Amino acid sequence: MDLKKYLEENDISKQVEKLAKKCKSKKVVFYGAGEFFYLIKENCDLTKFNVIGICDLKFTTNPEANKTEYKTLVPENLKTEDYDAIVITLYNDLQVLPHIEKVIKTSKNKNTDIYPIMTPTIKYLFRQLFKKDALLQQ
Repeated sequence: MDLKKYLEENDISKQVEKLAKKCKSKKVVFYGAGEFFYLIKENCDLTKFNVIGICDLKFTTNPEANKTEYKTLVPENLKTEDYDAIVITLYNDLQVLPHIEKVIKTSKNKNTDIYPIMTPTIKYLFRQLFKKDALLQQ
């Protein structure tokens, strides 16, 4: 999948701007530091978020993998770190959500808001549906 095209087709800049407004007065942790996150970071203004760190499982064994200016966090840090919201910056956000919810339940941040960095737009989803229908009819 071409992630850059996916982000463009879903108007990522607009979605990030809207989410930044929603998180305006919150201390935010970005969860996920892979290709998807770095494409978003390159193409969107993340400075409107009050980011206290970026969390990724890979930082457990390789903290130097954090190529951002944000504090390096591992999932266990979510139990003790002080934050108000987690913004999932992974393409497969639904797969990691149960793990994040489990960690939060055992933390001091039980009322943390969790947001995906973006969601596919209706327009994008319809386009994908019609592409599949066209392929099936051939």
